[in-house]
Amino acid sequence: MGDALALAVGVAISPIPIVAMLLILGGVRAPVNGPLFALGWIVGVAGSATLFLVLVSAVGIVDGQQTWLGIAEMALGVAFLVLAARLMASPTRSQSDPPRWLRAVDAYGPARAAALGVALSAANPKNLALALGGALALARAGVTGAEAVPALAAYTAIAAPGVLLPLAAYEAFPAQSRHTLERLRRFVIRHDRTVLLVLALAIGAKLLLDGIRAL
Repeated sequence: MGDALALAVGVAISPIPIVAMLLILGGVRAPVNGPLFALGWIVGVAGSATLFLVLVSAVGIVDGQQTWLGIAEMALGVAFLVLAARLMASPTRSQSDPPRWLRAVDAYGPARAAALGVALSAANPKNLALALGGALALARAGVTGAEAVPALAAYTAIAAPGVLLPLAAYEAFPAQSRHTLERLRRFVIRHDRTVLLVLALAIGAKLLLDGIRAL
């Protein structure tokens, strides 16, 4: 189960959702939209992880098909290493503004804020790949049925702090935290490429080695 929880850390360190939360907390609807975005994020993370575990169980990997498990993990590992290679080959950029499509999130209504949380967790290719990797790791460990409930809860809990910690700071110190959260937002945007590169290399190497060991 430890391998699955390690992948959840990669979900937690997701620059775009963190930036989205920081932008929401800087808006006039922060007291409502912040918790709703976080709720959407948690629902998306838990839902995608649960769905993949159900699918992995349905195809019978949990019944001992270690070869197929190894191949699937190796394929995911290669995909992350390809992403890392593309990030290294792409030109470097320096910016302090969020992507254009994110700039209006501070004016979202409650429903759109919650939907954005779900979308950034359950419709994010990187997070979906990590959820699949987590499901494969749980399958390799033989975690099925009722045993999967605490494992999925732990996966979600580890994946959540990236958006929950800024929200907690805002809720505890709404006035004092604004300047700090703004500085954090600019830092995350400035270094998002580096964060993604390190994550892609680490996760890709781990999944590739896990797959090789499973063969």
